[in-house]
Amino acid sequence: MSNFRLQLEAFLQLMGSPLGAVAIAGVLLLMFALGMLPKLKWPVLVFLLFCSTLSYRIDLSNFVVTLAFPLEQIRSQCRGICAALLIVLLVPP
Repeated sequence: MSNFRLQLEAFLQLMGSPLGAVAIAGVLLLMFALGMLPKLKWPVLVFLLFCSTLSYRIDLSNFVVTLAFPLEQIRSQCRGICAALLIVLLVPP
């Protein structure tokens, strides 16, 4: 099974949980806020770029680099977060 398929299944499983419902509500709230405050797109873009850099994994032959607590969880859901933020940035001002 490919790495993308594993991440997609983990993302869909997360979206089916109560935490996923909170995330969907957060994305909808962010879309509404971006409609009211167009300058809010810059912090969203900054977080999008920061989050996309976390998806790069360093796997040495006998050692896997893991990040601190919140960053490792963001890394595991990075593709879904980046896709949601890209959709949020498509909201016209």
